[in-house]
Amino acid sequence: MRKNYIDILKGIGIFFVVLGHVTRIPELRVFIWNFHMPLFFLISGFLYNPDKYPDFKGFFKSKFKSIYIPYVLFFLVTFLYWVVIERRFRGGEYSVLHQFIGLFYGTIEGNHLYFNGPLWFLPCLFAVELMFYYISKIKNKIGILSVLIISFTIGTLIQQYNLNVLPFGLHTAFFGLVFYGIGFISKEQESSFKNLSLIFKFLILVGCMYVQIMAVQNGYRGDIETSPIYYIPIALCGILFWAVLSKLINKNGPLEYLGANSLIIMSVHEPIYRFLIGGFSRFSGIEVDIIRTNLIYSILISIICIIIIIPIIYLYNKYVRKRINTLL
Repeated sequence: MRKNYIDILKGIGIFFVVLGHVTRIPELRVFIWNFHMPLFFLISGFLYNPDKYPDFKGFFKSKFKSIYIPYVLFFLVTFLYWVVIERRFRGGEYSVLHQFIGLFYGTIEGNHLYFNGPLWFLPCLFAVELMFYYISKIKNKIGILSVLIISFTIGTLIQQYNLNVLPFGLHTAFFGLVFYGIGFISKEQESSFKNLSLIFKFLILVGCMYVQIMAVQNGYRGDIETSPIYYIPIALCGILFWAVLSKLINKNGPLEYLGANSLIIMSVHEPIYRFLIGGFSRFSGIEVDIIRTNLIYSILISIICIIIIIPIIYLYNKYVRKRINTLL
């Protein structure tokens, strides 16, 4: 059974992903980056059901169709758009071959995926899903938590020794695995939320937002690569705030729609918002930096970008998704 508040949470998250890429307001970007990508790893872990997949082969097929094939498809479409159109107008000295190799490398490191950076998330999530399949076979929480601590340690060492050039975003996947695992474990606590008083829920919201604001005010960058120890609790506070709020909202059609189609929005929003910013700057005479450091402009461009994506969502769901599901 689909849970409305999960789609609402994903809808909020994907809006912040778009806004975080559109805006160049430093404080707003830090606020968003503190939680937005960990949120999607955690939700994926929360939704993972080990009983659904009797063996690894079935699990691999499912994730290959739902994550990796869409990654390849959106890579090729946005890559062709960049080669044929955008490369003529956008700066950057990156060869077509180098960018195409990014399809197999699956990470933004080494200047791959320059034309559509957010695509890094899909192969990274694919790697996290495959790793957690075996971790989920551990029968007790202590064992799972121990593996998550080891994963966090490996990720930290990779950053410390500057080995963050691994394919499929594996240098990030070890951190993503931590949030995925936390989401999986926290699923058992979902029912206890109903027993909390409204006042206590309000206190959770206030406390989590306070942590987020203090993190921004104290210059915290929201970067797991520079401060992994602080990143985990700050990200969890941000996720908890929006999770509680989503639970309180419970029903919201537009946010549920965005959440249900967050993968599509994640995969195509970057070239679209670049087009919008460039076009608006050209016709209004306002410099790009001014547009991107203005809160109203940033929010409006983010909303328009998502509206433009709606026909793409319709076409993808009507024609492409069904074909993908018949593969393998």
